[in-house]
Amino acid sequence: MKQDKKLLDELALQPLTNAGLIDCCRLIMRYESTPFGELAQRAAGQLKAWGLERREAFCQSRQLWLSGYRPPQGQQEEQVGSGADAALVA
Repeated sequence: MKQDKKLLDELALQPLTNAGLIDCCRLIMRYESTPFGELAQRAAGQLKAWGLERREAFCQSRQLWLSGYRPPQGQQEEQVGSGADAALVA
């Protein structure tokens, strides 16, 4: 959670990128139904700061994943996406 707070602070200072879009969407999904929902709200606020509505952002994020996009190596300290656990088993 501490790492995700730091990431949101960094994203607030950057223009929209594919990696930033994906990070915001995954943080919304990770935290919106948890006691740490304020992180999901911050991520949603960042999307709005970039001029994106939630639905549009999630559609763009999905299209990026479907096109084969993956965050650059070293940019993510942990595995991301719904298949991250499975990738560790394979």
